[in-house]
Amino acid sequence: MGSDLTAADMARMMLNIEADAVGEMMRRIEANGRLPTANRLVLDHFRTLPVTRLWGGGLQASADMMSLDATRRLWTARHDPRRRTPAVGTYTHVLDQWAILHDQAVVLNRRQAGAAIEGALRHEAVDLHRVAVDTHGHTHFGMALANLVGFDLAPRLAGMNKRKLYLPHGLDVPASLLPIVSETVSTRAITRGWDPLLRIAASTKSGWCSAPYVLDRFGSAARGDEAFQAGDAFGRLLLTRFLGAYLGDPAFRGMNDALLSQGESVHTLQRAIYSGPIGARHGRTPEQLAAISSGLTLLSNVVMTWNATRIGEVQARTPEIYPDHHIMHIAPNAHEHINTKGVITIDVSPHRDRLLGGGPPTAGIRNAI
Repeated sequence: MGSDLTAADMARMMLNIEADAVGEMMRRIEANGRLPTANRLVLDHFRTLPVTRLWGGGLQASADMMSLDATRRLWTARHDPRRRTPAVGTYTHVLDQWAILHDQAVVLNRRQAGAAIEGALRHEAVDLHRVAVDTHGHTHFGMALANLVGFDLAPRLAGMNKRKLYLPHGLDVPASLLPIVSETVSTRAITRGWDPLLRIAASTKSGWCSAPYVLDRFGSAARGDEAFQAGDAFGRLLLTRFLGAYLGDPAFRGMNDALLSQGESVHTLQRAIYSGPIGARHGRTPEQLAAISSGLTLLSNVVMTWNATRIGEVQARTPEIYPDHHIMHIAPNAHEHINTKGVITIDVSPHRDRLLGGGPPTAGIRNAI
């Protein structure tokens, strides 16, 4: 489920296993939802490895979507403008320690602020303080909701040269900042809609409603709603605070951009594991799409756990050659040495004469198949 291999492909890799049995087990796993529990166990083991403390403290994460090619016959498939193919999305939260914290199947070409908040809330592994997102994961109302449920959204925004600092009316603004200041924040709107906004945040945090539902309900079409006006105004103030830190502190800016780059690096491992398209029989239902996303996350975390374990063993044997300040820059997402497709290479060079009938080697015959 987490790769582009079919049930028949898996059956050919193992003795005494039929494709029908593999297919039946896939359906049972999809129905029972066991993969998130398996991911949690792998993540817990990964975070016990001493080497992971060199990569981060486990309190920050990046959230981003990766598109998976699919047939256009899937009802959730949308046209990916970058890859120019029909695709579905998997939205992952990647810890600063490199492991994937949470995953969810999403629809392409939609704002992802709700998915970013939902993934940060619906896990029990760590208490996140900050989630770095790109432009698609940011809205003003989303920044307000994230702050009220207990963490901050840290967006890397496109068109930074056109961004404004949003402030209330009547503040004493330095003349040098006047060109980039927009005094459009209404404190009256925040006061009037604060109570319903708090109720929405409490319902989201307790699980009575999902963050994607709240962000869809209180989007730009809800401009006349008091809760939306309060959240939008409060989110503008939070964005101004964030831009002050992002533009004024190079260390903070580098840390935030590094989190997002780290998530993109994990996507390269995921694409190496799942390189083929999703067929029409394997992504029809939400349960199947969730199983594909969770299966890919599980395989990715297993590979990174294996790599982190070997990195720790090598460092323990030769700490003088691999000090901590070197290991902290070595990522566990390498995959060139991982046999992701079960391809077996057999060296036939010792039997060349018998294979070729005792004659001289024929040009073009390779030593290995």
